[in-house]
Amino acid sequence: MTRWLLPLAAAAAVACTSASPSTDGLRARVAPIPTALTTDAWSPTIRLRRDGNPASARLVLTIRKGAARRSFTPRSQRRGLYRVRVTFPSNGRWTWRLTAGKQALAHGAISVSASLRFELPYDLAILDDGA
Repeated sequence: MTRWLLPLAAAAAVACTSASPSTDGLRARVAPIPTALTTDAWSPTIRLRRDGNPASARLVLTIRKGAARRSFTPRSQRRGLYRVRVTFPSNGRWTWRLTAGKQALAHGAISVSASLRFELPYDLAILDDGA
């Protein structure tokens, strides 16, 4: 019985172990992270921490769709808080990656569909409040 429990306990320990932290403890939180946009711009806030404390680093946010690739450098608002404005050059599914040096801190994908076409003159209406 103990012969079977030891491998089972080892497998459970491996399954419960979280992903190994980076060597320097640098973590980033990007918000908001939409899965789809109806505009060609995205302005996330990035909170950077090292071992639980606000941290500073040289960050690069890269977007990619096929061969198209653009990089953006977030601006520091204060220690540990960064802002960036990303403008997507075309519609489609874009992947993004936030890096500090060669270390990837966050990544994801966003579908962009910012084109609006008005086929008929009455497709556009103005509301009483000006919207």
